[in-house]
Amino acid sequence: MRGRLRKTAELGGFTLTELLVVISIIGLLAGLSTAVIPRAMGAGKKAKVKTELTSLVASVKAYRQEYGRYPINANLADNEFNSWYGPPHE
Repeated sequence: MRGRLRKTAELGGFTLTELLVVISIIGLLAGLSTAVIPRAMGAGKKAKVKTELTSLVASVKAYRQEYGRYPINANLADNEFNSWYGPPHE
């Protein structure tokens, strides 16, 4: 009987200790990844905002170069307001 148990263990089965070690390592990696994912998402959002602002600045510069003024020009001291649509209707 003893020789039979030894042969089945030598066939490639895992011991309980090995399985517990593997499960604990997987749990540790899962815990670390859940802490890192929100940071990565925040960095992605920051990159998106930066890209959109860069695009907006390029658009405003192109408008300024084409029309000689910025898209919205407000001079409230002289009661003058110009926008993309022209002066307001009275």
